[in-house]
Amino acid sequence: KHYSAPTGDVMVLPINNSSAENFATYLGRELLSRLRARHPDLDVREARLTVEETAGQRGVWHFVGDP
Repeated sequence: KHYSAPTGDVMVLPINNSSAENFATYLGRELLSRLRARHPDLDVREARLTVEETAGQRGVWHFVGDP
């Protein structure tokens, strides 16, 4: 099979598959990294990001920092 899409509509991500769990983890880590880069004094103690594929099927990334 061959699938094609316009280059402008595709983004290659550094994940091994496109599961909701992997996508949530990638987005959560990227968000945390960008927040820390933009706001160095920010102390993130906890964060949660959820990606929902379909109703009831979701992947969750949960970060708990050092107290």
